[in-house]
Amino acid sequence: MSANKGEQKPSTRSTKEAADKAAAVASMVIADLFNCEFKSLIQKVAKALKSKLAGIIEQIEKQESRLFELEREVEQRYTDSCGMYKQLELMKRLHNANAEKMNDLEQYQRRNTVRITGILETQGENTNKVFQTMALNELGVTIGDHDIDRAHRIGPPTTHPEAKRAIIVTFTSHTMKRKVIKTRRRLKCTGIVITEVLTMTNLMLLKKTREHPKVRNGMTIGGRVIALAIKEDGQGVKVNIKNVDDLAKLYW
Repeated sequence: MSANKGEQKPSTRSTKEAADKAAAVASMVIADLFNCEFKSLIQKVAKALKSKLAGIIEQIEKQESRLFELEREVEQRYTDSCGMYKQLELMKRLHNANAEKMNDLEQYQRRNTVRITGILETQGENTNKVFQTMALNELGVTIGDHDIDRAHRIGPPTTHPEAKRAIIVTFTSHTMKRKVIKTRRRLKCTGIVITEVLTMTNLMLLKKTREHPKVRNGMTIGGRVIALAIKEDGQGVKVNIKNVDDLAKLYW
């Protein structure tokens, strides 16, 4: 019995060792399998991420390319708009210059003409004689028939007993016209007013000049608008006004 019991112990130990070895081998196999599966999974994930990242990078590059194209397009349009703006400004200056020349020409054609208001109208009157009489009596200026190119009332005829339609007088010389203009101050308090015949442009400019807060008085000399401007020290100075831009310069 004791001999048999002694023989069982080596057999039990051997079985345990074999089991441990088998367990170790199994563990190693499982670990290897797990590592292989994990590595394969990691590789698949990495490959998928790489593919996805490549697609994202491609999209970014396309967007960057489109953005660059848009920037170039914007720059080109900006350049074109600047060129168009310069052309527009040039055309505007040319237009203003041409308009100013046309206005000067139109005003020059009126250089010998004056407008008289406040003279009572009578039936069958001779407008030349009416003006000549007024000039002699009120201005002290003798005007002969040869000094007048034409004289006439303006506006529709009327039978009103106190009608005072304006008279337009065109002289044959600028000298006589200037003499009348220089002496027109003598008409103060008579109700008669003599003014130069202005173009619509100059007439509006004269109106704006007289309304300017820095202008004491506005007048015309030879069709040119003159402003008696007030400086900061209260002194008056005559300024030639060619356009509204000149009025803006009166703010010293």
